[in-house]
Amino acid sequence: MPYQSLNPATGKTIEKFPELSATRLDGVLVTAARDEHKTEGSFAEQAAIMGKAAHFHQRGHEPDDARMQTFVNQKVVRSATAEAPL
Repeated sequence: MPYQSLNPATGKTIEKFPELSATRLDGVLVTAARDEHKTEGSFAEQAAIMGKAAHFHQRGHEPDDARMQTFVNQKVVRSATAEAPL
């Protein structure tokens, strides 16, 4: 049975995620642990790159960002929409 993300207000499925086998899950966890601290450049350089990427993505994508905040951070849609342009 795949994992599901449900809207608690309506009970409707927002998104379904495929179930991973134990072997595949172990592989994903090993890769994540191995690459957790893999970085290139200084913290300031990485921050500058992420800032540029965020600014580029932000323009015209406010509804997508609001949906993501609602999904990931469990924010109310109205609040997430108000914060998206920030």
